[in-house]
Amino acid sequence: MPSSNDNGRALEFAYLIELAQKLIEYRDVKIEETGGYNAAKRAWESATDDNKTVFSFSAQAGIKAVLDCEPLLADPIGNKIQLKIPTDVRGQEADVRDIIILCSNTEWEIGISVKNNHSAVKHPRLSGILDFGDKWFGIPCSEQYWEKINPVFEDLKDKKNQKLKWNEVIQKEETVYVPLLEAFLSEIQNSYQIYGQKQAKNMVEYLIGKKDFYKAIGRNRKRITEVQPYNLRGTLNKSDGRAEPKIVVPTATLPNRIIHADFVPESNTTVEIIFDEGWHMTFRLHNASSKVEASLKFDVQFKGMPANIISLEYRWD
Repeated sequence: MPSSNDNGRALEFAYLIELAQKLIEYRDVKIEETGGYNAAKRAWESATDDNKTVFSFSAQAGIKAVLDCEPLLADPIGNKIQLKIPTDVRGQEADVRDIIILCSNTEWEIGISVKNNHSAVKHPRLSGILDFGDKWFGIPCSEQYWEKINPVFEDLKDKKNQKLKWNEVIQKEETVYVPLLEAFLSEIQNSYQIYGQKQAKNMVEYLIGKKDFYKAIGRNRKRITEVQPYNLRGTLNKSDGRAEPKIVVPTATLPNRIIHADFVPESNTTVEIIFDEGWHMTFRLHNASSKVEASLKFDVQFKGMPANIISLEYRWD
């Protein structure tokens, strides 16, 4: 059975195919065969015929939404279009885009983040050696943070060496999740007290990306594709000089302040951070494997966004 990761890559390939077929109506199109392209192609080729049909419908609806917002894509006298699926390293560099559409010989580009039946933001890790502060907002974690988390991860290393499974760990919430999340929250709050706006802005920018993009979420049971434009820098929704966008995409604003950071009520595994400008995220810490590992993953979800980040729903044909 294909994994969710395989399905996600197959959906990326469906977008690439459908974009090429649609944009060729207007201008020359070239697909760049990167490592990301090859991985997506393998996932597509191993997908069932039924899944390929679902992914194609999902992609067609998502592309229609993007075209309604981006008349430059359908400009018949524009330069050649290049399509590519970047390597995973882009995600580590705060670029969440799965598909990139570039206009050759110019700096103009559009990115799409593709999701299959989920809207998770990112899955960053915590470990005894990963400096999340430096990675997330450019501020290295304090000595106090490392002193708090090191005993927990040393204990996890011992359990890993014993080849224990997570269901064999006694009181894992109290001994693992709670102390790690307390240290995480404390570091967020202390860093914010010192660096303020820089930390708040950089943190959200790391989680959603440093480039404007469209997030396209396939809701397969509902047979719709939900598209959210993240136009934080005003680079999306440009007129081609002859045709205006069918849909106007407002410009949203990154946060300046952290208003609240604490555990979600009645949860030992999830914390929430509320920023100004309408940003609200939850961070659920979880084990990514049945076996004990010396690192844990965050599942980051939006619970609130600025009112001017619109959501478009396009039904499948």
